[in-house]
Order: sequence, then structure tokens, then C-alpha cells
Amino acid sequence: MPFRIVCADESPTTQLGIAFLCNQHRCGVDLFVSSLSELKSALVNEHFDVLICDYRLQHHHMMDEIAQIKKGQRDLKCILYAST
Repeated sequence: MPFRIVCADESPTTQLGIAFLCNQHRCGVDLFVSSLSELKSALVNEHFDVLICDYRLQHHHMMDEIAQIKKGQRDLKCILYAST
């Protein structure tokens, strides 16, 4: 069963790396977003099974944001990472 992935990171280099890793495992990222507002809009307008996200997105601490997102979308799996 295919699943849909959204990736939230403002770095084009990181987006390319995540796309490469996903493609190596025969899955692809369905949408890349670069801001919290884009992410929220995407989650309202489309269904995703997995969110891959940097822990900080445009000065937002995503742990708090993901907790709010998960209240409305309990089935959404989240992978949160930190890049330095």
C-alpha cells in the first residue's frame, strides 16, 4: 500500500538529500514545503501519511507545532530530525 510523504525543510540541499534517500528505498516525497504556513496549508488540503521535518522551521520549534498537528491528525507519522 503506497503512502504519501510531506517534507518540511527550508534548505534546498536538505530537500535534495531527503529526496535521494527516499528514492533509494523506492518511495518518494510527494511534497516539499519551506515554511510552517505552507505545511499547515498542505495538511489541510491533502492527506499525508508521513511528515519528515527539521526540528526548527523558520524559527518555529516544531515539537510544539507537531503536537498541535497530531491533535487533528492522529494517523500522521512524524520523523523529526536536527541538522547542524
